[in-house]
Amino acid sequence: MRKISQSIVLLLVLCSHSLMAQHTFSPYTINGIGDISDMSLSNQLGMGEVGIGSPSFWHINNLNPALLPYNTLTSFQMGLGAESRTVSSQTQTQKSGTGGLRYMAFAFPIMPAKWTSSIGFLPYSSVNYNVIANDIVEGTTTPVTFNFKGNGGITQAYFSNGVTLGKGLTIGVKTSFLFGFVEKETTTFLGDEDFFAPLASGLFEKTDYRGFKLGGGLAYRKKISDKKYFNLGMIFERASDLNGTSLVRLQRKSGSNTPIPGDTLINNQKEIFSLPSELGFGFSYEKLNAYTISMDIKRQSWKQFAESESNSQEYRSALTVGLGMEFIPDYTSVSSYFKRIRYRFGFNYQQVPYVINGNTINDFGINFGWTLPFNTVSGLDLAFKLGQRGTKSNDLIRERYFKFVLGATINDKWFERRKYY
Repeated sequence: MRKISQSIVLLLVLCSHSLMAQHTFSPYTINGIGDISDMSLSNQLGMGEVGIGSPSFWHINNLNPALLPYNTLTSFQMGLGAESRTVSSQTQTQKSGTGGLRYMAFAFPIMPAKWTSSIGFLPYSSVNYNVIANDIVEGTTTPVTFNFKGNGGITQAYFSNGVTLGKGLTIGVKTSFLFGFVEKETTTFLGDEDFFAPLASGLFEKTDYRGFKLGGGLAYRKKISDKKYFNLGMIFERASDLNGTSLVRLQRKSGSNTPIPGDTLINNQKEIFSLPSELGFGFSYEKLNAYTISMDIKRQSWKQFAESESNSQEYRSALTVGLGMEFIPDYTSVSSYFKRIRYRFGFNYQQVPYVINGNTINDFGINFGWTLPFNTVSGLDLAFKLGQRGTKSNDLIRERYFKFVLGATINDKWFERRKYY
């Protein structure tokens, strides 16, 4: 019970702070509720963000709840993430870095190998941008500068259950509560860099969001030969809505750039943001404690216009494909620690859902990572991703980024009554 109490205290302490402090800095997060995050944990990120059809005894699978029964030990996973991003247009280049808590997940068997539950927190979307645009006031020679800023995002708290049906077939269900806010600020400066108007006019918008998502999964495991298995997985999430409440007010900024609140234009206005349905399939071939080869295919079916009529950004249905591999040189080696390390690498291709001036955006990344074992069944997880999104043509933005996630996985047997002989 002491272990349980310590974990609950840790969970409460972490949740008392800004839960998902990691915000991707990107001009593309100006769209909708921001950059939609991948749901992978560090071990999955290192394999190309795959896992729909990849059961694991060592790590929690939050991509397919049907694979939870393979977690026969009580597991706790936590990850810290950081990234460096270079944003380039045809004329300018900007570099930035962010970091913070990426996820927390906890899984515990109700009936080992038959029923396992999991709870966790991770980001669903992230908003973080600061864009400057220059123009001329129509009919004059007076320059005008627009500064667009945004921050916030949506956090996902989920509860999953996976149950064994028998003959290699498992089924799972996942319920998620989404909550968070998006702040957007537009400031207009009249004049050039040598002289600005004493007060800059601006508009401040904040929308608080709440909503639920419901999904499920199936998985099938077929033994081919001694220690070799073929696995199939499928997930589905139904379309749902985020219900928002908006505040819009005028504001001005003094020479010190300090906001001066102005008249409130809108207060407690109801907004709805439509989230997509999702269908995914995963396949894997594995030799126990030797290697696993996995592939995932997912499709998110977005509405053409996911936002309210007052802010109608165009969207498209988006396809994601991942391919990854994990291998262990010698799981039983006592002479070499490096032979017991789990090494991972993979690739990931994603069609970004929003459409900008008729142009579509794609994202491609190369992933790799490893797990450093300790305490027999626990490990320190490291994952890396090198990627590129967008292009500099057609007045768009190209982003090149490097992501790093440091995670810890702690496995143990809990809830067992001690026996004395």
